[in-house]
Amino acid sequence: MTGIDPPRPEAAREPGMLLFAPGTAPDAAAVGDGALLGALLEAEVGWLGAQADLGLVPQETAAEVVAALGEPADYPLGDIAADAASGGNPVIPFLAHARERVTGLPAAGALHRGLTSQDVMDTAMMLLLARTAAQVRSRLDGVIGAVADLARTHRSMPCLAHTLTQAALPTTAGLRFAHWARSLAEARDALAGRMPTVQLGGAAGTRAALGEMARATTGTGSARATGASAVDAPAAGEDFEAAWAARLGLVPAGHPWHVDRLRVLEWAQALAAVSLTGQRIARDVLTGARPEVGELREADGGGSSAMPQKSNPTVSVLLSRTGQEAPGLLATVAQAVGQAVDERPDGAWHAEWTALARLQLGALTSARLLADLLDRVVVDVGAMRAHLEAAGPGVVSERLVHALAPDVTAAQIAEALGGATGAADAHARLAAAVPAARRAELPALLDPTGYTGEAAGLVDGLLAAIDRFSTVEDSSEGRDS
Repeated sequence: MTGIDPPRPEAAREPGMLLFAPGTAPDAAAVGDGALLGALLEAEVGWLGAQADLGLVPQETAAEVVAALGEPADYPLGDIAADAASGGNPVIPFLAHARERVTGLPAAGALHRGLTSQDVMDTAMMLLLARTAAQVRSRLDGVIGAVADLARTHRSMPCLAHTLTQAALPTTAGLRFAHWARSLAEARDALAGRMPTVQLGGAAGTRAALGEMARATTGTGSARATGASAVDAPAAGEDFEAAWAARLGLVPAGHPWHVDRLRVLEWAQALAAVSLTGQRIARDVLTGARPEVGELREADGGGSSAMPQKSNPTVSVLLSRTGQEAPGLLATVAQAVGQAVDERPDGAWHAEWTALARLQLGALTSARLLADLLDRVVVDVGAMRAHLEAAGPGVVSERLVHALAPDVTAAQIAEALGGATGAADAHARLAAAVPAARRAELPALLDPTGYTGEAAGLVDGLLAAIDRFSTVEDSSEGRDS
């Protein structure tokens, strides 16, 4: 590390509880203790840089403090975790070790000056959220492309739709897959719309210390740089916030949000949406993978410890598991919003941390498992056709009601189909009720593959909407950069 560049979060040295959550190991370090410790250090280093940028401390002496602070791996993570109980958060014991490392340096007093533990903890969480969101979005881009290809391949492939678990009407496999893609795109876009902001309020959200810091500055501090008097320093908080955000690659919020936790809830909702969408897709696969259904399956599925003949849809099982965890975690964050009393909540703030970490892990894991699922999912078009045919003429009863009116009533159609023993019998019963001049229409009307409505066009529209948004987003990101 050189100058006052922020350190990157280290991998968690002991992620913990991985045996309880199969499939999460590759992503656990991204939201583990080591990652949080790295983000805390990065937030403090960024604050030193912000003070230097505003002229409150020379760049050279700030760089000395940053160099002495070292890397996340230089800190006793286990000791910090144990000592966090006394102050209720990990910032306090982390600072104790950080201050020991910079004792005696000219700018040692600039470390954490004007901040409170919530400023650092909230800002560190935003650093982790920003990185998690970027990684999840990148993974989902690939998944959405794979699902879109699947939808195009099976765009016009008839299959049986189900409503309330029962056979309903014909649809197409492509339309089902296009809805997968659209749901994933909406989850990705929700993350793209979140702005990671620094939290800067000071001890009680008034930023009082920042004004004092600016007034005490004899160089080109915040107040002087903006042309304000050193006594009033009305823009001190805005200047500090902008400088800190610039150092960390975050966004200024424009005000302290220490007890305005709706932005945290919005992050939680966006993360949960990824896991819940993954679960929804997994449920379709799990239903289709039942041997008596057989329309979908996972190639090279997982084995059984007791039944060697089994090939379990393990990826879908883990996706379903992760989605089932999300609502409870989201509820914890939602409850914390309403419990954010006073100028620092007594427990609600603390309850957010593990819930947000688990939601981030869930989104990361779901996006990765979805990519794995799309690599191995197999569509059995023969089984789809067989189930559509086996459902009988009842699946086109809606079509018959509209097409044969007014010559045949809905009651007559229901009677004919309800008493039929098969397709041939249904045809014969309907033929008896239909005027002779219209009987030639029956074979086409009874063909379920010809009653998929606008399904193919809907596939095209859904996928085109995804492509249009991706193109606009790519252009926007190019301009911003």
